Amino acid sequence: MSSVWLKIGIRLKMYAARYMKWRSTPSLSLWRTLVVNFYFLPFRQAKKLPIYVYGGLKITKFIGCMEIVCQAAEMSRGMIRINAPSEAPGLGEGNTEIVLGHGKIIFEGQAFIGRGSKLLLWGGGVLRIGNNAFISNGVMISCSESICLGHNLRMGHQCQIMDTNFHYTYNTDKRKVRRNNSSIVLGHHCWIGSRSSIMKGVELPAYTTVASNSLVNSNITSQERTLIGGLPAKLLKDSFSRVFNFEQECKIAEFFSKNPSAKEYILTESLDQYD
Repeated sequence: MSSVWLKIGIRLKMYAARYMKWRSTPSLSLWRTLVVNFYFLPFRQAKKLPIYVYGGLKITKFIGCMEIVCQAAEMSRGMIRINAPSEAPGLGEGNTEIVLGHGKIIFEGQAFIGRGSKLLLWGGGVLRIGNNAFISNGVMISCSESICLGHNLRMGHQCQIMDTNFHYTYNTDKRKVRRNNSSIVLGHHCWIGSRSSIMKGVELPAYTTVASNSLVNSNITSQERTLIGGLPAKLLKDSFSRVFNFEQECKIAEFFSKNPSAKEYILTESLDQYD
């Protein structure tokens, strides 16, 4: 008899876990998906539903526009996911908000935008999101000029990307007011660590890694595959790059799991195999 109750208890726990996961994970919002696709995209693109919207995405202004720039054959249903749940570290609470003032969002392919983020476009700003870019939860992007996120870019939770200071400042002796906005370019395969801030005028070469909690307010190096970080950020390491290829990452993880005393794994293939 006790075994029967044990089985019932296990089954109830399983159902409870599934229910809690279902309640805590935002599901695909069909009507928001239809609105976003057919309001912002031309019909030939919208009918394929390339943008999936999850949960209660907020769009507080409809003045600006969205655009998808890729070949028709490359366009697929749900290739762009907004306010989507993920298992990435960091808080995944709240709904993402898009403020489309006088600005434009251009997607160059697949993209992921997590929960609790805010995209603020105004003053004619253009936000260009590269193919396969990943923007985690709680990210704030403010664009009044131009922000370009490269292909395969990875952005950790609670980052800030701002191409403007919002307010003007002046020199009291020279009585000069400096421009308060300037374009940002983050190269392909960049990895922006959590809670980092990228300020106006910054250009990061491809494969740049930004350490968590860093303030990047100037151009530090033109060299690719570097690690920068600090307040303000400075060059920490060169010849440094993240393993982006998931299969290779699993292979490396398996090696360290089978060799707990090992401290290094020697790459035996071309570096392109790890990007």
